[in-house]
Amino acid sequence: GSADYFEVYVQASFEICRQRDVKGLYEKASEGKISDFTGKDSAFESPESPWLTIDTESEDLDSSAETLLQAVLKEVRN
Repeated sequence: GSADYFEVYVQASFEICRQRDVKGLYEKASEGKISDFTGKDSAFESPESPWLTIDTESEDLDSSAETLLQAVLKEVRN
């Protein structure tokens, strides 16, 4: 239920996701090999009110992980 659901929005632009893409999906989408690719052909809507937003463009991996860990620990302790 909603008491046990915590929406975490891991925020990154389409371009940053494309740069980080290890599976080559963004390249395939650019070549037209994948249709309705979210953010390119299909709209992406940011969540209206996520429990937590982690901006991975302004935080490095370690900082992002720490942000998530601290938010979860705070929630568990309450």
